[in-house]
Amino acid sequence: MASTHLTIWQWNCRGFRKKKDHLQLLVQETRLANTQTPPHVIALQETTAVVSLPGYIGYQQFTDQHNQEAPSTGTLVHKSLTAKQHDLEFPDIPHTVVEILPRKRSHQPLFVLNVYCAPRARADDFHLLFRKTTLLTRGAQLLILGDFNARHPDWGYPQVNKRGKKLWQLSQDLHLTLLNDPQQSPTRIGNSVCRDTSPDLAYCKNIAQARWENTCQLAGSDHYIIGVQVQTSAGKKAANAIARITEWPKFREVRESKAPDSITNLKEWTASLNDHVRRTTRESRAADETPATDSRLLHMWDAHASLLRR
Repeated sequence: MASTHLTIWQWNCRGFRKKKDHLQLLVQETRLANTQTPPHVIALQETTAVVSLPGYIGYQQFTDQHNQEAPSTGTLVHKSLTAKQHDLEFPDIPHTVVEILPRKRSHQPLFVLNVYCAPRARADDFHLLFRKTTLLTRGAQLLILGDFNARHPDWGYPQVNKRGKKLWQLSQDLHLTLLNDPQQSPTRIGNSVCRDTSPDLAYCKNIAQARWENTCQLAGSDHYIIGVQVQTSAGKKAANAIARITEWPKFREVRESKAPDSITNLKEWTASLNDHVRRTTRESRAADETPATDSRLLHMWDAHASLLRR
């Protein structure tokens, strides 16, 4: 099955304007390094500014309840990809939903939900936002990234708080897979009064293969840049098409014996031609690897099979 790997970066930049140059430098370094893949998508939190980067298109959702000049989330999509933004009516929780359209019709789109929830935010119930997003995807591939500031032992906290408990239960109800690797470094470095923590989470749904990695790059923030690599694959298999195979040697024999020597009526001659094609054509289900069979090769197979039967 054909597949494509996409690299997504997730980062709470703690103010995009002063970190833009750091981010641009990191992207350029990955382009120069043969061992790394430049990010196709960059999901940013706590941007407090309009996001932009050379080679990328920025997507942000502006709402009346938040500062129009300082949105909290922004998603950058490489210009080589085709994407469109979906605006959901949940202004209490800053977020951005972007759909990455597939290059092939047989492939599924990838939806990326970028979320930021401040530590003291009153609106910390992600139920409606997650439900609405999963309905929007219609079973397509979904990646949920963000800084949730939720505590739970499953992602490295010694204790659980109310937000973490609700988020954990919601992920179970929606069959979301947590990609964070507790064996790697926490996603946020602490200070003299706060230990290292992991408020940055990544969930996926309907994605066959995904790999999570802490790049250990701060780029001026106290949150590390997180790299997520997903394999986007073909959608559900459609029923095999019907292949119509005309046995041209047999068709020529029929035409030589039954076709008129001259054309006196074009309509009758065309009708007889179509009838002879139908009589010497058979149908079979096409295989995925060989959607059509050459009629000459098919004739050789039939001749070979008849010799074996003698």
